[in-house]
Amino acid sequence: MAARLRQIPSILLIDSLHATLDSSAFAAARFWKVRTLGQSEMAPPQIRCLWIATGNTPEFSSETARRRVRIRLRASFQTATRLHSSM
Repeated sequence: MAARLRQIPSILLIDSLHATLDSSAFAAARFWKVRTLGQSEMAPPQIRCLWIATGNTPEFSSETARRRVRIRLRASFQTATRLHSSM
């Protein structure tokens, strides 16, 4: 993740979240101190991107839950075969 943050993205996507997102330091982070791989220098990337996480019934700690916007997608069809045949 640190390597991705060094690229200064505008959006950071965490796809298929399987574990509970739980870290007050993570939730409030604006800077991380990370060591450059193969070197002994610390390179703190500034975090100014939008974080997006997807998952089936993801779980959040109380610290991260208050910093999220929940979006629930509801399919109008019971099965995917009906969806494809109606297009």
